[in-house]
Amino acid sequence: MEQDTKRHLRLKIHSTLGMVVIAELLISTRLPITAQAGNENSVRQLIDTNECVGCDLSGTDLRNINLRSANLTRADLRGANLQGADLEDANLSGADLRGANLRNTNVNGVQCDNKTRPHTICQDG
Repeated sequence: MEQDTKRHLRLKIHSTLGMVVIAELLISTRLPITAQAGNENSVRQLIDTNECVGCDLSGTDLRNINLRSANLTRADLRGANLQGADLEDANLSGADLRGANLRNTNVNGVQCDNKTRPHTICQDG
């Protein structure tokens, strides 16, 4: 693979029985991301801008993704798979992470408020 290719974000989308599978995302490594058709645009927005205020990302597979300093204010992340993701310094104010897989997720410095659920991920609260 050429170095230029590694530096650019490449995204291929395949539809399968009402589900959209984002098959390939190259930042510097391959990241598996799966989204339901209803939140496909939210996933694209998050990847493109590192921001997804009020987005529906529920049930989305975001394993090992770099979301450092991302703005996820009021995002619906219920049941999302964030295993191994980097959320350091991300803004999770008002976000709903109930049922999300946060195993091995870096949550150092996340910003929360009293509406963030579960509040246990917030280090100051």
